[in-house]
Amino acid sequence: MAAIVFWSIFILFLTVAVDALAIPGTGRVTDFVFSWVPKLIGAALILLVGWLVANFVGEGALIAGVNARIREARLVARAVRWGSCSSRSPRR
Repeated sequence: MAAIVFWSIFILFLTVAVDALAIPGTGRVTDFVFSWVPKLIGAALILLVGWLVANFVGEGALIAGVNARIREARLVARAVRWGSCSSRSPRR
């Protein structure tokens, strides 16, 4: 994870440095890199929230299964966790 963050920051600052050199034709590189940064941050936030919700629901299923004395409570919790991660919303 640290390597991904390092290289992401390095690439962002590298594009700014190339743009600061004012080499003809490099302005589009900076525009291209900074055009996908908001999409990347949005996708990372969606993944993080989905992961948190899936873990919360999975833990709730585990607690409910243990309280109901289901032998395979851990299996049920894993199925709920992965099911909530892989569920898709219907397309309109």
